[in-house]
Amino acid sequence: MRPSNYQLFDFLDFNMELNEGERLWRACRPLDIFVEGSDVLVQVPFQQQENSNEIRPDIKVPQKILTLRLRAYGSAILRLTTAAGSAFREDSAMLERDPGLKVEPLSVEKQPGQWTVYDTQKLVRAVVSFAEPEIDWWSDLQPAPDETIDLRLYPDGEKEIRLSAYDMFSPARHDAFALAYVEQDNAVRRMTCSFHAEPDECFFGTGERFAKMDLSGRTLVLYNQDGQGVNNRRTYKNVPFYLSSEGYGLFLHTSAYAKFSLADHSTRSAQILVDEECLDVFLIASSQPERILYNYRCLTGFPQMPPLWSFGTWMSRMTYYSEEEVKGICERLRSEEYHLRRDSSRYRLVRNRLALRMEIQYRTFFPTRPLLYVSSRKRVLGSAFGSCLILLTMRPNTKKPAKTITSVKLKRKFRALPTSVCKITPEPSILLTIRQRNGINLF
Repeated sequence: MRPSNYQLFDFLDFNMELNEGERLWRACRPLDIFVEGSDVLVQVPFQQQENSNEIRPDIKVPQKILTLRLRAYGSAILRLTTAAGSAFREDSAMLERDPGLKVEPLSVEKQPGQWTVYDTQKLVRAVVSFAEPEIDWWSDLQPAPDETIDLRLYPDGEKEIRLSAYDMFSPARHDAFALAYVEQDNAVRRMTCSFHAEPDECFFGTGERFAKMDLSGRTLVLYNQDGQGVNNRRTYKNVPFYLSSEGYGLFLHTSAYAKFSLADHSTRSAQILVDEECLDVFLIASSQPERILYNYRCLTGFPQMPPLWSFGTWMSRMTYYSEEEVKGICERLRSEEYHLRRDSSRYRLVRNRLALRMEIQYRTFFPTRPLLYVSSRKRVLGSAFGSCLILLTMRPNTKKPAKTITSVKLKRKFRALPTSVCKITPEPSILLTIRQRNGINLF
């Protein structure tokens, strides 16, 4: 599909015919703000827009109100969350918060023209502004811009990160939205927000990339897929985190399909789109990039020391086509004395890890029902692979709605293995770990 160079189609993923029943809902000025526990909640009305590339409010449709939550962690992290039709997301497997990172209670003061959010140290952590936008007047034929949310965030009490409240060429021609969502069949399908970007701002991060380090001027699709090389946009490891040269980092807490447009669709904005009904963003501020990364790790977890056996020689290929091929590689490793390594600090032999990265379908390596072959230990487990520890990567390619493989069935299937650990992920791929001496790790 050819790009239209309009944000509604190229970034928000609307069909160019506008015939799929999707509607854009844009945030308006907040109605109320109050404290609940340690958090601050903001009541934000959303107005449906007309079914057109010309962005105009459809005033015949009543507004809907969503709650925007502000939560502070320590002295440098601010969490911005909103959700439609479901409770706020609190935790997930992506978060492994350090015990020392505490929630900082917030308070609110309503002042003329703005609402100010303070922490216990009386540092300003957020401001909701009601000031009228500055207009570069050039014609009386253009109406004034419609109201929207003007929110300024201060994760560390100093650095201002503000939503892009009025990123537009004209009131009907938007290049970014401060806060909005896309609805279809009375359900929220996508949510978006954007933050102001400076003209010379640089962006780094988002996981595995194969081009220039500065991501400014690029739109990145955060969708894990087979990289098939290191010279294209495809990548295995997308990470929804970026670091800005303006002294802040942003972590989008989601495992759903997402996009970052970093001063691309609009050079004035860093935009986020996520394909779910919850938008959960952590903003981390500091003048020192390493401090931002440290606080990011305080949220998502610190690396752990790998097991001793993993420090041996790794052998990996694109794929393996037969059991005989794998056996041949194992024999060559042993003949060339790669299969054992002495650990001088502990005076013990350490197994090397033979990493067999296989894109296995049901017809390759395991002709039928591979899980039964693994559990029976008749085809792969045994003395043929000697002292090599084998890592087997497998994709059963089950569809997301499929319920045929459950953790109960898997646990029953592997009950005979005394040290087995089974884990199922909610995504289409299945993640299994099975450990046994001279055995297999199946992921």
